[in-house]
Amino acid sequence: MSAGAGPLDTSSESLRALAPKKLARQQQEIYDVVLGAQRNGRPDCSLAEIREAYERLYGKRIETGRISARVADMVAAGRLCKREDTRRCGITSRNIRPVYVPEQARMFV
Repeated sequence: MSAGAGPLDTSSESLRALAPKKLARQQQEIYDVVLGAQRNGRPDCSLAEIREAYERLYGKRIETGRISARVADMVAAGRLCKREDTRRCGITSRNIRPVYVPEQARMFV
């Protein structure tokens, strides 16, 4: 704790330090949902399909916006890919571009 820092300052520092760990855990959980779906025969997942499976597996609510942000991070990092073609989402019936774990990444998990 720095000189002159009050309890509020140290609490906000603790929250900032925890945030990356929580985001990383959430990202890994979402990755595991997509990978698990593929291992069970589903070639890819929409955000709504990820949300439904995530909530079923982890027993906690997650907003689609959070899933979207984590998926975007993983697509940018090459951990997930977006399909070029669209399909109907099994939950919303909207046309979507689903995500999947690329073959080379599945070999190392």
